Amino acid sequence: MSAFVAVVENGDFSRAARKLALTPSGVSRSVSRLEARIGTKLLSRSPRGIVLTQEGRQYLSAARKTLATIEEADEISYGNLRGVLRVKCLPAFASCQIAPLMKEFHRRYPEVRVEFQLETDEQKLPGRDADIAITSGMLPDSGVVGQRIATTRWLICASPAYLQDNGIPTTRGQLVNHMTLNFTVAMR
Repeated sequence: MSAFVAVVENGDFSRAARKLALTPSGVSRSVSRLEARIGTKLLSRSPRGIVLTQEGRQYLSAARKTLATIEEADEISYGNLRGVLRVKCLPAFASCQIAPLMKEFHRRYPEVRVEFQLETDEQKLPGRDADIAITSGMLPDSGVVGQRIATTRWLICASPAYLQDNGIPTTRGQLVNHMTLNFTVAMR
């Protein structure tokens, strides 16, 4: 339901996906599942973009009311949260993924103060000195409870001129013999 409303409010699947921190295909699948569950088409595509069907307009009104009611219930449940939340993560994740969400977080939880502990060494991320640690890759066997919050795709690319001069690698192992710009996360 929230994916459907986001598509309508943002005008297309890609912008809705960015708003929801999902992939466009994930948003599209969510809307398709919703349409299948209720048994009617809510959106149609046109050369000018997404167009609501008659049923879509009716459903949108009800969906907005339902989501507002759910948000109100959440605010009652979590409205009394207060204190300090210590978040340990990589600087790039904090600035690119968390920072854009902080205005809304503070609107919803004005009594919670967030302290970021920015760490560039991923081995130091899971630890007892933070309430939440956000890292990538596999967790060390440390008794820390983990929850996947996002996925990332790695892309191996090169310019045509580089490939012409140095050859095209056909396996990951051959990358050792090439000039690369790498992240410290091991490729699996």
